Amino acid sequence: VSTQSTGVEGDCGMELEAVTPTQLLAHGTPESCWVVIDQRVFDVTGFLHLHPGGAHTLLGYGGRDGSRAFHAVHSERTLQENKHLLKLVGKFESDAPHQPEPPAQESDAMTGCLNLDDLEELAERRMAPSQFAYFSSGANDEHTMRSNTAGFRCYWLVPRVMRDVSEVSIATRLLGCELSIPLFISAAAKAGFAHPTGECGLAEGAAQAGIVQMCPMLGSKTREQMVDTRSFPIEWFRINHFNGDVTRITVSQCHDHSQPVSWRGQPVS
Repeated sequence: VSTQSTGVEGDCGMELEAVTPTQLLAHGTPESCWVVIDQRVFDVTGFLHLHPGGAHTLLGYGGRDGSRAFHAVHSERTLQENKHLLKLVGKFESDAPHQPEPPAQESDAMTGCLNLDDLEELAERRMAPSQFAYFSSGANDEHTMRSNTAGFRCYWLVPRVMRDVSEVSIATRLLGCELSIPLFISAAAKAGFAHPTGECGLAEGAAQAGIVQMCPMLGSKTREQMVDTRSFPIEWFRINHFNGDVTRITVSQCHDHSQPVSWRGQPVS
């Protein structure tokens, strides 16, 4: 690693040494895997077999910058929680000029969307293929997903005439929760794929609409960040069961009344 000073300090207060692109490219194998996250170079070799998504996921970014992919999936504190498994090598120094992301273009495309099919088509045009595939696909052979779609199309609006419409409300209750409209946001991990605000953006939208959001266990934002976004409590938190210890800890945290929020429902999958 180059001894050139970077002006960036590590956790112990010492300056990080510079890592050049050539040096980084030499570490993209299972024997030595370095990944750049926010200009910091991490040696993740010892973490490959522990990564929940499999070693191939990390190896795909070996010797490369994985910042965008990391933040689309993980919360900001993931590195802090796993720092005992990662080795901070240095600060990435690239000769290429920094290319800022282009500003988002305002568009009225949403106003032309009449149904979910229109929204899905718009999302496909705006998202990367791999990210869109994650949200638009289902498990295994997708029989359940297709059956649900077909079943929903069997519902028809029954017209009524000569009715008093001076006071109309579509508010309802779902499992004891008040909804302003008969919709809720189901849990789906990796909301950061669709937008940098991730689950916090969904939480803000749900709060404004007055509906329930089921927050995912594997979100790109933390539970605390999701809760802080809303002006009223999030009712449900989905728990993915991996092993008994993790599930017990997560359930106890959800029911810890010393925390800012306790969840009314914890669906388990």
